[in-house]
Amino acid sequence: VSANAATTTVGDFTVDRSKSGYSSPYVVSISAYNGKGGEITLPTTAEINGTEYQITSVGNAFEGNESITGVTIPDGYTEIGLSAFKDCTGLQSVEIPGSVDMISSSAFSGCTMLNTVNFDNDTAASLTINLGAFANCTALTSIELPARLSSTRYNFLYGCDALTSITVKDGAQKFAAVDNVLYNVSSDKAVMVVYPGGKTETEYTIPTEVNGKAVTSTAMHLFRNNPVLKKVTNDHRTRVTKMLIRRAFMELLRQKPMQSIT
Repeated sequence: VSANAATTTVGDFTVDRSKSGYSSPYVVSISAYNGKGGEITLPTTAEINGTEYQITSVGNAFEGNESITGVTIPDGYTEIGLSAFKDCTGLQSVEIPGSVDMISSSAFSGCTMLNTVNFDNDTAASLTINLGAFANCTALTSIELPARLSSTRYNFLYGCDALTSITVKDGAQKFAAVDNVLYNVSSDKAVMVVYPGGKTETEYTIPTEVNGKAVTSTAMHLFRNNPVLKKVTNDHRTRVTKMLIRRAFMELLRQKPMQSIT
């Protein structure tokens, strides 16, 4: 434990101050919640040893909490940590400020009643969403991603079986959504990264290009646990190999054979 570590209480929240190294700045984060649930707003500041600090991170404070139904994260927060709200099975809505630049792995995974995810207007320059951040949110039907989205890790929306609509706000430079499928267009080529689990089509044709960039690859776990797709067609002009498509199906291919990958 860092010699600079300290803990305080702000209302129903426990707040930690820590350093990762001697010359590192303090990180002030929510580490526990002791309230009755319902709709909650996270605190913005905490006084520790006579000094007021901006709270910038949500730690693993809510995992498994079944009583919270809505969360508003105020502007100024920059990170939603690993498994921060994992398996909050009563959580229905979350408001994410434009200051957040990192949503860590499994941050909201298993929030089976989550149906509303709002991203406020951008104030941060970028946003990374890691593996499974919104995995198995089975009530989520649509999501509009912020223009600042800059990177993702594999399919961060796998297991969202009701999800049919994926859009990206105007002004996005690195990601685009076409027919509700998300693509990374940050380089000179396009990569297919999220295919919504609620799409009812049994067949899908990978496009030749998106935003004028050739589609050349697919992310791992792209079609993970998809029970509907029976055929994926790779347009002959698209340089996506069968191996990459099979990698995208990984878990699905273990469960049942695909009728066709062409």
